[in-house]
Amino acid sequence: MDLAAGRVFYQVICTQVEAEPAGRRQTYGLQCLWRQPGITAVLDTVPDISGRLSFVTELAGLFNSNGLSHLHFRDAVLDSLCRL
Repeated sequence: MDLAAGRVFYQVICTQVEAEPAGRRQTYGLQCLWRQPGITAVLDTVPDISGRLSFVTELAGLFNSNGLSHLHFRDAVLDSLCRL
């Protein structure tokens, strides 16, 4: 896969997790995807970033608008969590 030939972008995902004692709950994460015409591939996923959809949606927008490299995806997620 030639990453230079496509475009990297980020999208919000929703997952269900078991959390004691609360039981099952929804959390939101991000997928890092690569796309070129006719092909989309998942490069990386961080499934459980926050229970706040607005926070994760804001991260996706920030990463997309600034053209974040897939190489820095996990570091950027960790940095954003440290600022909470």
